[in-house]
Amino acid sequence: MTAFTRTCLNQITLASTNVARSIQFYQHTLGLEPIVLEPPHYARFLLAGSNTTLSVEHVSQSTESLQAHNRAVLPARRAAEDGADAAAPTTQGDRFLPTLYFDCQDEEHLIEAVEELRGKGVEFQKALEGSKHPFVFERSWLWLDAHFEDPDGNQLALCFSGENRINPPWKYKA
Repeated sequence: MTAFTRTCLNQITLASTNVARSIQFYQHTLGLEPIVLEPPHYARFLLAGSNTTLSVEHVSQSTESLQAHNRAVLPARRAAEDGADAAAPTTQGDRFLPTLYFDCQDEEHLIEAVEELRGKGVEFQKALEGSKHPFVFERSWLWLDAHFEDPDGNQLALCFSGENRINPPWKYKA
């Protein structure tokens, strides 16, 4: 084991053009526990069940062009792509758009979380026709996931990966 492999994920920081709006979303809509609230510059939240934190940090208005692109171009691109695995929002031209996945305990928990957030006004990407749930994708890598955005266009997803996250049938064996 190396020194690096003994580390754990400490924090993820997302860009925000409006930290107060992000606080409203992450604290009140998603229900994350605030640790630091310093609008208009910064906020940090604890992810339940872990020591990992999620923060939002103010950036210049120039990121609004990425947000506008995400809202205008990606849905059309997603709709035009074929296959269940092509529907996740992941690229802007040659630029990769990271997605934060929040793992649910099981499929029932995933659907419950989707419906709870939809009740709070969160819009989810529509799954492909034939899916068991209209907002949950059934992936070839044996995950279920539901994609949405924060107010700044950052890509978020609820998922259920179960044992397949760490031990997929095709796991690398040295």
